Amino acid sequence: MQSSEPMKKIIIYFFAFLCFPQVLLAQNDAHASPTAPDSAWYETVVQNRRELLDLFYTRNLDSVRLALTEFDRRPEISVLWPAERLLLYYWIENYAGIDSLIRSFDKIAATSELHHPPDQIVWNVLSYQATQDIDELVSWIDQSGCSDAKFDFLVRLLETVTHDDRNDQKAVNNAITQFIKANPLPKDEPGASNIMTVEPEYAEAPRPDAEPWKFGVGIGAGRAFSSGHLADYLSPRACIYFNFDLYYQRWRFSLFMQAASGKLKKDIWFNYGSDVWAAGQSANLGNVGLTVGYAIADEKLFRITPFVGFSVNGCTPSEQAVAENEVLQDAGIRRGFSSAWGLDTELKLHGLFSSLKHKDMFACVDLKLMYAPAAFNNVSSRYSGNMFYLIFGINFDISY
Repeated sequence: MQSSEPMKKIIIYFFAFLCFPQVLLAQNDAHASPTAPDSAWYETVVQNRRELLDLFYTRNLDSVRLALTEFDRRPEISVLWPAERLLLYYWIENYAGIDSLIRSFDKIAATSELHHPPDQIVWNVLSYQATQDIDELVSWIDQSGCSDAKFDFLVRLLETVTHDDRNDQKAVNNAITQFIKANPLPKDEPGASNIMTVEPEYAEAPRPDAEPWKFGVGIGAGRAFSSGHLADYLSPRACIYFNFDLYYQRWRFSLFMQAASGKLKKDIWFNYGSDVWAAGQSANLGNVGLTVGYAIADEKLFRITPFVGFSVNGCTPSEQAVAENEVLQDAGIRRGFSSAWGLDTELKLHGLFSSLKHKDMFACVDLKLMYAPAAFNNVSSRYSGNMFYLIFGINFDISY
């Protein structure tokens, strides 16, 4: 985005300050007029608009899409001005929703003038951001697979909606109405199937308590490193990594398992010094744990998630070495408890390729850094040291 995060916050608070008198007037009218909406309606609308604005501000566009679907299930509650809904359809790339909206725009606009939301803060933020990022919105339309005529129509409609930063919703409605009358809606060419074809009012609404949740799985491979005294005993090499994730909005809860191969660099005596695990033999290093992370950045093309948790570590002879010498089944460094820290940097493939959009499964290429400090310190001070993992893999987010 072109504006900085602090500047976005200043702009949003500025708009909220401008709209505050309008909110008070609407609230007073609600109490003064016998035909005005009651306080329960008012509180519901204000709460929904505030939550929607929070989702948009954090660019959680999947949740914005789900929120709009939920609004469509309750048409008796006017949560959005028609122009606000129109701009949100551009942001979530629901061009079929735009088609449906403009076909009945006169009726919807007339209804909104009689029973409308109590403020324009959502409109102010959406119109400002659309003006700032209009090139990005146009590029999304271009990637949708629509016909040239539909592309031209959608772009000129977007320019009409954002023109001159109109704040009066009646003026905005009139401008959109005049545009629709002067520009008939073109039909898509056969085969232009990337545009979402399910209109929101007929879409199957998700369970409200399940909307923010997603599952995920991942697999990767990379390199393991050790430091401190631990490096005197182990020279870990290649490693493989598996993870199972549960997402709630930007939060991620992960169960991970990884294994690394290596060589023993120094003899390890066991069974009270009567047997030896000799240097040069293969060693298997395992690491299992739980982490929780929060996406500090979740944009169209990438997601960055720091995480923290705990892990259980172990190091044992290889199965081949145990087969050759059964005594080695008692050897190893076991039950090392450690914290786990790291960073996931993911590149969203559905953000790069439009053909992967609007699917229930999204793939991300992932670069993961993990740090397990004092991995075996609780076992013995002679194994004091840290483990580091560099993993390259792929994650799949699965919604339901």
